[in-house]
Amino acid sequence: MTQTHTRSIRLLMFVLRRLMPHTIKEQENVRLDENDPVIYLCNHGEMYGPIAGMLFCPGFVRPWTISELCCDPQEATAYVKRYTLKRVTWKDATKQRVAKFLATNTLKLMQAVKSIPVFRHKPRELMSTFRQSVEALQQGANLLIFPEDPDTDPNSPGYKSGRPPTLFRGFPMLAQVYYNRTGKRCRFIPVLCHKEGRTVSFGTEIVYDPENDPIAERDRIVDEAYNQMQALYDREEALCQA
Repeated sequence: MTQTHTRSIRLLMFVLRRLMPHTIKEQENVRLDENDPVIYLCNHGEMYGPIAGMLFCPGFVRPWTISELCCDPQEATAYVKRYTLKRVTWKDATKQRVAKFLATNTLKLMQAVKSIPVFRHKPRELMSTFRQSVEALQQGANLLIFPEDPDTDPNSPGYKSGRPPTLFRGFPMLAQVYYNRTGKRCRFIPVLCHKEGRTVSFGTEIVYDPENDPIAERDRIVDEAYNQMQALYDREEALCQA
């Protein structure tokens, strides 16, 4: 079943692509198939990765989004104030008003792009993330996941630009759930959005192997994705400095 975003979202993405031109690299690594969707594993890089990933990942894409930004207005406001505006030195009342405005529009946008909420640190609710993701894959949607751990440095939490940090190790569970439901093997594709170089680079497929030990398979997927993202980042950094 062919899926697409609404006309207004398609128009917005069209305009943003013109305003934010990027060089797309190794797109030939992406094989689109409605009956076998892909799961993009993209770096976050503050807000740069989600924007560039949504604009330039091929096919109809539904992103994973932290639940605080797509479910509850009060949670969204608090999240924006804490992370997006953390370096802003405005008075607290001004920061609160701006955070509320941004959060309100972010909630609307997340609903418009059919975002799938990720309930971090909430195991019971997280199963809802996997259930919605499997349903989306079954309907032919590709997924866009940002598996970086934003709290790698406890002294400075939050997503940062630059080199991708360590990855959460829970996202490969989606492959196991999807296989148990459909008998199909998930295809993960690492993506590196490089802000300074204005490039979006695609790695090679990492295909879930149901015959492997579950823990070993989880580690294989995470480690391979991490290594590919690091290699792509190193390449783009070298090109920028050349």
